[in-house]
Amino acid sequence: MQLEVLRDFGACEPLREEWDRLMLDLGADVYMTFDWCRTWWKYYGGGRQLGILLFRQGPTLVGVVPMFCEKTRLGIAKIRLAKMIGSDSSLTLTDVTVKGGLEPQAAAVDAAIRYWIGDQRCDAVHFGPLRGSGTARDAVLLASASASQLATVFRDTVVGPHASFDLPESFDKYIASLPKRQRQNFKRDVSLISRNFEVTHHVRSDQEATGAEFEAFAKMHEEQWRREGKPGHFGDWPDSMEFNRELCKVMARLGRFRIYCLLANGKPVSYQYGFVFGKNLAWRLPARAPEPDWDRYGLGRLGLVRMLEAAIDEGVRHVEAGLGHYDYKVQLGAREFDARSMLIVSRRLHSRFRARVLVAFASALHLFYYRLWFLKLSVKLRLKRRPLWKSWIRLRI
Repeated sequence: MQLEVLRDFGACEPLREEWDRLMLDLGADVYMTFDWCRTWWKYYGGGRQLGILLFRQGPTLVGVVPMFCEKTRLGIAKIRLAKMIGSDSSLTLTDVTVKGGLEPQAAAVDAAIRYWIGDQRCDAVHFGPLRGSGTARDAVLLASASASQLATVFRDTVVGPHASFDLPESFDKYIASLPKRQRQNFKRDVSLISRNFEVTHHVRSDQEATGAEFEAFAKMHEEQWRREGKPGHFGDWPDSMEFNRELCKVMARLGRFRIYCLLANGKPVSYQYGFVFGKNLAWRLPARAPEPDWDRYGLGRLGLVRMLEAAIDEGVRHVEAGLGHYDYKVQLGAREFDARSMLIVSRRLHSRFRARVLVAFASALHLFYYRLWFLKLSVKLRLKRRPLWKSWIRLRI
């Protein structure tokens, strides 16, 4: 494979169709497409140096690994760290999207390590959060062994589970695959809500409806979490509202935007928001009616199952259901995999020192700021929750 590195998305514009066609061939999620990466970079690329690694065999594009480098000061130490686009700020998984299986993937990672650590003099390269259901981790381990004179695996850790659904060709087969208790729960929920309301379900993907549907979803999501005393996704994650608004517009133009809405007597009571790319659905966020009267109807379960039904009818065969463990996803057929974080560090003495400082600082920040303050003390003190610190977001390695 031949490596070419492009420094801005303007230079990549002529490659958009070829890039996305490759992602379709690889069965990749929408997170690895040209327009997702470009929109992510627009909102989260400030102060960072872009490096889009393109791999070709002859004239044929066989791999794209979009990355960037940033400088971070940690007290007396300053580290140059290369990362993958989407590795922070947007709760997405990353992958090594190269044709041909494990060996070409490893060759691409090897080239990335040599480019960033060798040519660009970065102290370390971070890969993650890597999809646990693929071969990306094995590729990084193989590449690290190949480039062992230059760099070494400094940290290889599980950052938590991520869930995914593999869907059959019919909704009846999906329902039949569920445990008996979950089938009964679903039938009970359907019967209960149908006795009291006229229940309908629609899917919106058209450009004209995109703005209004997304705003209605975002409002319900915010109201649902406000009832819990929390701001929800858009309140927690800086710039996420603006980022998702633009994503919806961009993806609607490409036919990839989806809002799945459950209605009772014509009133929306549940939303599921995501993007379809090929046979994959990236399920981003749910929302349900916040009023206590709706709690007994199992809107969370109903909304999810109706989304899966619509996805099956559209030909979707895989649903990426996001990071974190949620009982109801597993109960309704999701499988969980370990998402991994891997830090490859230069063998240069000063780089190893900087990496130790980085890991120690990131671990302390996660413990004292996120786990103790953000999740516990600020809740007990009933303080108004502020957005997550950008320093914590960028140092989640």
